[in-house]
Amino acid sequence: MSGTSSGSATAAAPEDDLAGHGDRWPLRRNRDFSLLWSGQTVSALGSAASVLAFPLLVLAITGSAIQAGAVGTTVAIVRAVFRLPGGALSDRWNRRRVMLTCDAGRIVLLSTLAVVVATGQATLALIVAIAVTAAVLDVLFQPAGMAAVSQLVPAEQLPAAFGRNEAGIYAASLAGPPLGGALFGIARSVPFAFDALSYVASFVTLTAIRRPFQGERAQQVRQPLTREIRGGITYVRNSDFLRALILLFAFVDFAFLGAMFTVVVVLRQAGNPAGVVGLAQGVIAIGGLLGAFAASWLQRRAPFRRLITTTTATLCVCMAMSAVLSGRLTMVLSVSVALFLAPALNAAGAEPGLRRLLVRRGPRSDGTR
Repeated sequence: MSGTSSGSATAAAPEDDLAGHGDRWPLRRNRDFSLLWSGQTVSALGSAASVLAFPLLVLAITGSAIQAGAVGTTVAIVRAVFRLPGGALSDRWNRRRVMLTCDAGRIVLLSTLAVVVATGQATLALIVAIAVTAAVLDVLFQPAGMAAVSQLVPAEQLPAAFGRNEAGIYAASLAGPPLGGALFGIARSVPFAFDALSYVASFVTLTAIRRPFQGERAQQVRQPLTREIRGGITYVRNSDFLRALILLFAFVDFAFLGAMFTVVVVLRQAGNPAGVVGLAQGVIAIGGLLGAFAASWLQRRAPFRRLITTTTATLCVCMAMSAVLSGRLTMVLSVSVALFLAPALNAAGAEPGLRRLLVRRGPRSDGTR
């Protein structure tokens, strides 16, 4: 028995050293983070493939661009509504359990969709129900996954870890649409089956991670969830700057989503095969990937406010150019240029500099910021 204990301690030592001495152990040797990263990258690839397939499927079943747009809009609204409670719940619930439950739910949903599409029994109502439920699970999963990274990676390696996560997501967004278009060309059900398998990979890697996804929580009296959410909303409402910033980001996000959807519908209705539409989406994703590489350079050379105004103005110009070129493959180039600035803007929004800006603005007369 003592030999077994000694062996266990020896086997655990490198893991403990890795957690406590990030300066001596490179990130690639962090087993648990590598498992988390690989699983999430694979599932992001599956999601990027099925995201393209959803509007293609609705168009194929209904022939209506309006109904396809309604599905995408509904999913976007659901994501926005559930984002705030999703973050609050990730702080209350067991993160590993939340992530495993979300993956299991998405496996069932996407597998069900693949089966009903393959058997010709898919209806618009069923597609909407599956897309909305999967979106809710996505919103619950994401904050838990981001918070789990801080428990698996030493503090000094967190910037590199989050950068690696961003690289994996952008790589998936680049490869996913062409893959989704190609799979949809084989059969309408194949992209959704592939997405279900990607969640299986995520589930397996999560179960293989040894360390906990959250530390010991201090004993504290928590307010009811609804009260915490109302407090957050009140805080934002009392800040002119934050209120304007959140509204702007919401409109920009919807503009990008609308542009991506419009490209799918317009090119498909122009007679382009699903594979070509997927490649067009991949070209758009190149703009985001290049923007991710240039984000830190742009942040150093452009103040946050200038970055906001430049991105918004560029978005308006690029959307107008895309409308002029509607129906031609060249319309994707202007959308790709607009997406180039998005990573720098997103990163700047989370910068400590933004928090310092809020502090410099000082408290309001009522004591709020």
